[in-house]
Amino acid sequence: MAHPQIAIFARLANGQAQTVRRIEGQATRLGRTQHSISYDQVHDEIVIPQPFAGAILTFAGDANGEVAPKRVIQGPKTGLHLADQMTVDPIHGEYFIPAGEGSDVVLVFDRMAQGDVAPKRVLGSETAGLGGIPSIDWEHDLLLIQGRDGIRIYDRSASGDAAPLRVITGGPKSGTQQLGSPIWIPGTRNLIATARKFGAPPKDRSKPLNYQTVEDAQSFVAMWSIDDDGDVQPRYTIGHDIFKELRNLAVNPNHKEIMAADKTANDVKTWEFSEAWELFAPEKGERYVFPRMGNQGVRSAAE
Repeated sequence: MAHPQIAIFARLANGQAQTVRRIEGQATRLGRTQHSISYDQVHDEIVIPQPFAGAILTFAGDANGEVAPKRVIQGPKTGLHLADQMTVDPIHGEYFIPAGEGSDVVLVFDRMAQGDVAPKRVLGSETAGLGGIPSIDWEHDLLLIQGRDGIRIYDRSASGDAAPLRVITGGPKSGTQQLGSPIWIPGTRNLIATARKFGAPPKDRSKPLNYQTVEDAQSFVAMWSIDDDGDVQPRYTIGHDIFKELRNLAVNPNHKEIMAADKTANDVKTWEFSEAWELFAPEKGERYVFPRMGNQGVRSAAE
């Protein structure tokens, strides 16, 4: 049985470390499945989606124990349905939330919204296939998000069926496929994302849903410029032959570190990665279109 909680560890924690505090208990309204946690460093708040309740919960940054959320967004007007991922724009005071369950749209709420409120704008369409955890580049006014065709880069305030400014697709030139979880690196014009090796085989449906070995996963972390477009070579890749089920990424700009979660290994790996703060000239290539199910589909480009 899962134990719903937000566990907080020291930055330098290693191995089987103890938490420094936990947010847990019935009053928190947490459920057993949350796939992203966002921290608003400007307002010192922790924000987390609760998919089974169709809710977004905001806690004080120093919350500890069984504490109630400061604010809750929930109700039929919100359009939330099994939404389990999101991000915060602390500068413009907005929450960006993929609506959930294959809706292909991102809902944008005012940070101070409470109760049953409609989003202030909606981005996406059936052809976009938007999902995963968005990332906001507030220095350059951009939204980064996983789409059906790769990492899509939009104007931050885009809405409706707006076209992306650029799409990093992966493909044979870059040696990557199934790009996801893009994260802008503050203070730079760069992003990191999860990726699999180009031509890696699709998941064997006779095996568990999550990859169980590094040989099956063939996953790593790749870095591009936010100005790149199409099938272009990543500037750096790290974490080869390490991950079993690579999931979410995070960046600590104060110490020039990146973090990556592995679901199967049940751990979080941290690297010092000062190279990610370098400046690169943008590159443009053809936008590669993956066969059959597309970049995020179950079939690989090798088939």
